[in-house]
Amino acid sequence: MENTKSAKYTKEDRHLLRFNTFFNSEKPSSTYKPVFVKSLIAISDYDEQNLHRLIGHKWITRHSDKLKVDLNFIAEIFFH
Repeated sequence: MENTKSAKYTKEDRHLLRFNTFFNSEKPSSTYKPVFVKSLIAISDYDEQNLHRLIGHKWITRHSDKLKVDLNFIAEIFFH
C-alpha cells in the first residue's frame, strides 16, 4: 500500500514532505530549525558575482545547474 501511495509523488514532492515533517515535529531537533531556515534564506542570496556578501560562500559549489551545499555552511551560519 505504501509503495503505490509514494509512487504518486515526484522526487521533489517527497523531499518537501520530509522537510515539512521535520519542521512540524516537536522533537529536540526543533532548536536547530531557526538556524536551518536562516541557512535556506542565506542560500537564496547566492550570487556568483557578489560572493563576498554571503557568509559561508566557500562551502557552496556549483555543479551544472545545481548548487552543492556542504553542511559546514549551516555551521558557519549557526556561529555567525
